[in-house]
Amino acid sequence: MYTSYDNYFGFVSTIVRFGCSHTNTHNTQQEEEEEEEVATKGKTGAKRPAAQDQAPAKKAKGTDGKAVSAPSPAAAKAAAATPKAGKQAVVSPGAASPAASKSSDFIPSPKFMGSKAGMVFKKDAKGLGYYKDVKPIASPAGARVPGQPIKASADEWASKKVDAMAWKSFNGNLKYRDTVQGNGAPIRKGMTVQMHYTGKLTKNGRQFDSSVGRKPLTFRYGAGEVIKGWDVGMEGMREGGKRTLNIPSALGYGKRGAGKDIPPNSDLTFDVQLVRCK
Repeated sequence: MYTSYDNYFGFVSTIVRFGCSHTNTHNTQQEEEEEEEVATKGKTGAKRPAAQDQAPAKKAKGTDGKAVSAPSPAAAKAAAATPKAGKQAVVSPGAASPAASKSSDFIPSPKFMGSKAGMVFKKDAKGLGYYKDVKPIASPAGARVPGQPIKASADEWASKKVDAMAWKSFNGNLKYRDTVQGNGAPIRKGMTVQMHYTGKLTKNGRQFDSSVGRKPLTFRYGAGEVIKGWDVGMEGMREGGKRTLNIPSALGYGKRGAGKDIPPNSDLTFDVQLVRCK
């Protein structure tokens, strides 16, 4: 077929050059396509998503048929932290509940779980648990503490004691005390006397009669012209003297009383002054 050896090798060389040229051309086109693809990525920043990736997600619908928007991350976190209905958090014995931990005054506990700073374990109005240890506030000297009875001073106590000692009695029934010692003539039975008086009900101190501002009452002493309590209670007085009489009802107006002002069985108190006796 080939006339010479040189012609044969020349034909083979031509075929090899053609094959290399074709291969180089194919490689060049593939490289150009890859470079174009890289350039496209640089502009868009990413490959175009597939059709299934581009499909919008369907929104959930509520019971009313309206679309419900997805909760924000903060709302989703809060919902996860909130216990679901029907489930209660288990609290170990002695541990404070969230509500109780917020209060610094009381922490409920079924038993003593060790000392706590600033707290004291006891049973009080809120139940058994740890209560805030409140120190008593010291009151200023002489100040009255609320809830405590008022204590009389030493002077008041002494005054009441002396006052009680000043009272004397006749036959253990009628009591009297001299508020002013008279220095005039002593009273005796059968004398005509002039006396000022102020009468009160012993049980409530209501005044029912008085001669102060008027003329003194004149009567004969010891003749039964006045209530028996006066005839008994004025014994030993002198002109100018003043006396207080506590007269039991039996020596006053007794069961009958005296009008509207003195009810039956009323004890009476009289402040009397012996103006004159002769």
